[in-house]
Amino acid sequence: AKLNLNDEAFAGALGCAVLQPRILQSMHAQGVANIFWGFAKMQVESRTLRENLADRTLHPDVLNHLTAQGIANIIYALALAREKHERLLAALVPRARAPRILRTTQPQDIATLMWSLSVLGVQDGPLTMALCARAAALMPRFSGQEAATLAYAMARLGVRHEAVLESLVRHVAMLRILRALQGQDVAGLVWALATFRYKKGRIFHHLRRQLQRDRVLSRVRVRHGLMCAWAFVRMDEADDKLIERLAEKMLMGPSELLELVLEDPQEAEGQQAWESEEDKMAAMDDGEDDEESLLREWEAAADVRGRS
Repeated sequence: AKLNLNDEAFAGALGCAVLQPRILQSMHAQGVANIFWGFAKMQVESRTLRENLADRTLHPDVLNHLTAQGIANIIYALALAREKHERLLAALVPRARAPRILRTTQPQDIATLMWSLSVLGVQDGPLTMALCARAAALMPRFSGQEAATLAYAMARLGVRHEAVLESLVRHVAMLRILRALQGQDVAGLVWALATFRYKKGRIFHHLRRQLQRDRVLSRVRVRHGLMCAWAFVRMDEADDKLIERLAEKMLMGPSELLELVLEDPQEAEGQQAWESEEDKMAAMDDGEDDEESLLREWEAAADVRGRS
């Protein structure tokens, strides 16, 4: 999976091997988590494989030894497959919020878990609040991508945590973090902050300047451009130059872009507004299914990698 090898025959043969009782029953916690992650990354769709891996995960020998990273990778795999697996989630979510697991949760684990919960629509207040508290404490160790993914997930879940927002804005404004942000990172950040109507210091100014850097703006996709335009307009932080450049990327005039981002204000606080707009923009973009491609891009933004 790390090598991006998506050969169906190879994946199928590997899946058959994993299903061998001798192999399946010998898998330890880290191995199960890595297998879950790897097959999800290779887009292997096999309910038989997933159910057998779920059964193995729920065995006490595995479940009781899963680390924060292992839990994050399994829930992440479910999110990639868009499967709200009730049995697994019922066991993994309480374990994820156990104090001894939370104490070892790292920035990448937090971003991965929050993103995955948001994709699956899992609302667990105790877990998200605990993850946010941990994130606020660890914010200096977050990468720009991880901070953007966390902010996006919080907004998608409707989880507002003042300590996280305050520390995140301060962290992202640091030059070394700011200059590493890509277009989709900026889109996730400004969309989340605008969703929460959170504006402290000059964060929108800094993010606007980063977005307008040629190397960043040249790689902004239509859906991210829409998110940015809506967010900057909503927070009264858009200038003519930004709107002109975003409109040019989307092959429309500035007035058309402004009309588009203002036409459906009742949905402005949710990502669904931008997912529905994808139908209008498909011809200008890559032709992928709108919601699926949006989630894939944010999966890429999270840059979650399986670790042994």
